[in-house]
This record gives sequence, C-alpha cells and structure tokens, in this order.
Amino acid sequence: MKYLQGKRGYNIALREKELPKPEGNMVLVKTLACGVCGSDIHILERMEEYTPMGHEISAVVTEVGACVTKVQPGDHVIVEDVTMCGTCEACKNGKTHLCRNMYTLEGQSGMGEYLCVHENMLNRYEGIDDIAACVTEPLAVCLNTFFAAQLPPEGKLVVMGTGILGIMTAALAKHYGAMRVVCVGSRPQGKRSAARSAAAKELGADAVFYASEPDYTGKIKEYLGGGADAVIVTSPPRTIPDAMQLAAYGANIVNIGLDFGEGAVVPMNIDDLVFNKNNIISVFAEPARMFPLSTDLIRRRVIDVEKLITHRVKIEDTDALKEIFMQDSPVIKAVIEFHSNLT
Repeated sequence: MKYLQGKRGYNIALREKELPKPEGNMVLVKTLACGVCGSDIHILERMEEYTPMGHEISAVVTEVGACVTKVQPGDHVIVEDVTMCGTCEACKNGKTHLCRNMYTLEGQSGMGEYLCVHENMLNRYEGIDDIAACVTEPLAVCLNTFFAAQLPPEGKLVVMGTGILGIMTAALAKHYGAMRVVCVGSRPQGKRSAARSAAAKELGADAVFYASEPDYTGKIKEYLGGGADAVIVTSPPRTIPDAMQLAAYGANIVNIGLDFGEGAVVPMNIDDLVFNKNNIISVFAEPARMFPLSTDLIRRRVIDVEKLITHRVKIEDTDALKEIFMQDSPVIKAVIEFHSNLT
C-alpha cells in the first residue's frame, strides 16, 4: 500500500508498506479521500523529518477484526484522527474534551491507501459524495468553535481568517441565526484571496474586510454599529490583539489559530481584557467531537462543502500538490483522492 509523508521544503515522499491485518477491535479501511489541512502545510514548511500527513478521511470498510461489532465490510465511514476513550475519569465525568487516553491513527498517514484503526474511530455515513465526506472533520472543528463562542441570538460575529475554517464558521453562524457575519482576510490581492473571499460571501458572510487596509478594525466596528458579540480567530495568533479591539463589552474571543513557532507568543493588554469583561477561549480539535452533526449538515447541504473543494489530486501526483500551495493558486480545499471507482 502507498502513503505520503512530508517535511520542510515541500518535500513529499511516496512510500510503500505491507497491508496491515486487523485484529480484535481493529478495522481495515480503504481510503476514499483525505483533505489537505493547514497542519499538513505546516509539515511541508517546517518539519525537519519526514512526518505522516493527513487526518481528514473518508473511507470504506474492507475487513474487520474478530471483536468488531460497530461496522462491517462495505460501510462507508469517516475516520476520526483522534477520539475519546469513553472510559477514563474525564470521559466518565462528562469531560470528554479532556480525555488523555485517546484512540489515534498511531502514526499512520491519512494520505494513504489503507488504514487500520479502532472501530470507535469510525462514523458511518450514507447519501454523501465520498470526496465531500472528508470535509466532515474540519466542519466538526468549526462546530465546536462556533458553539464555544456562545453567540447570542441575532448576534454579530467577526471571523478572523478566510481559510476553509473561517468560511465554514461564517456559514454555520448564518445557519444558527447570526444577524451579521464579517470575515477578515489578510489582503485583497491574489487569486487565493479572491477565491476565498468570494466563497465566504456565497456561503454566509455579509462582508469581507482585509487586515492590510488602514484602520480595518474601525471600519468593521462602523459596519457593525459597534463591537462584535463574538470574535472567532481562525487566523494566526498574532491577530488576537485585533480581535480584542473588535470585541464588544462582554464578548467571547475564541481562538483556534496556531503558529507552531515564534508567532505563537502574542503581547496583549490584559487590563483591556479584564475591564471589557472579555473571555479568550481556546478550542482544540482533539478528541474528535460533533462528527455526526457535521456529516448531517453536509448531507443536507446546509453547508455546501462541494463548493469549497477546488482541487483534487491523485496520491501519486505529488508535484501537483506542491504546485497548488507553493504559488498563488485559487485553492480553498485540496483533496487527495483514492480509489475513485468506488465513489
């Protein structure tokens, strides 16, 4: 079986290994699609050693271990990259997000032809295009993030970032009753920025502003008629001080943006945070939660993720993958597709 690993300099290696054999509660799945996440781009830009890539996975069950009861061969499934154990103290106390005894991919690349995973990591789905189904994971991240913001009914939301997480968060906000949603991109120039801004508006954003514009925070507050009732930061941590400027009195600021480097350290005015009664809330995508709801929203086209999948690449075509991200292409979501005859 073939799989991908990557490292700094956009070095992508196509490797091969023997097909694993599922035993006990393990399940062998054949990958149908795997989305390219920002964390995969981080691997290609910064990791010194070859690292497994891919965790946004749709697949079909091909073989099950003797103890498996939840799925059977032929089932189409979303593979969670990390899921709660359900039996530890945190899980038993209803704090599944604090589970430290999780099931994982165990170092396997989601960008591989096959995976062998625990049955608890699988979510069956029907009635969804197999390529679109791999967007379940990032949409679930957006759901957790949006709910953490506690946006009031008919509230005003600012989403920092116009990547796929920012776009889908804006779409969710509109679906759940936001009065106004503003997205913030980095700059208006370029094919990538134009494609993402257009998609944000099509899926739910009322307006897109750009951080490169003078006094953009002031312009947004004027547009909203005051500060935002919540601000969600999907962009790098350096944008958190601007998010604080945009937040209304008592508003939550929810951050899921990461840097993995020096940019993770951000100076901020704590006095302003305290006196404005704002909360900064961090959301981490592990363990996996909200997958069934995410899949349902995709099936009902509440969030039309097919409009966001701009590039499809075969696993062998690593040069095409490099080209998409090393130049100013109109990419929103790129997907590695496998076994297309099954879709």
